[in-house]
Amino acid sequence: MGLRIFGENLETLFINAGIAFFELIAEVEKVEEKESVDFSVEAEDRKELLVRWLSELHFKFEVERLLFTRFHISKISEKSLEAKAYGEKFDSGRHELKTEIKGVTYHQLKVEPIQGGWVAEVIFDV
Repeated sequence: MGLRIFGENLETLFINAGIAFFELIAEVEKVEEKESVDFSVEAEDRKELLVRWLSELHFKFEVERLLFTRFHISKISEKSLEAKAYGEKFDSGRHELKTEIKGVTYHQLKVEPIQGGWVAEVIFDV
């Protein structure tokens, strides 16, 4: 399973990637902003940064059962980002899970500038 994500800049691209990732996992319309989590991610390049960003989000879901619905990136470069994610713990009475993601892959990974913004493509192991 994969995603093609667009953004007007790297910040919105990575925000949209986080939103799209959780839309694959669950119905995020029902997720409330009860908690926030800070993230700091570093990588060798922007492609690895995307994989590490999504892997950190995946880790928070798998280990702490946190679903996120909104993201704020306070700092981003080609090799690092600092962000805050807002959401809540999974509640089986209110949240419906859609897809089990096993991991984020580097297969056919793309993060590139396009006319008017950025595009990313990422494939997940399901």
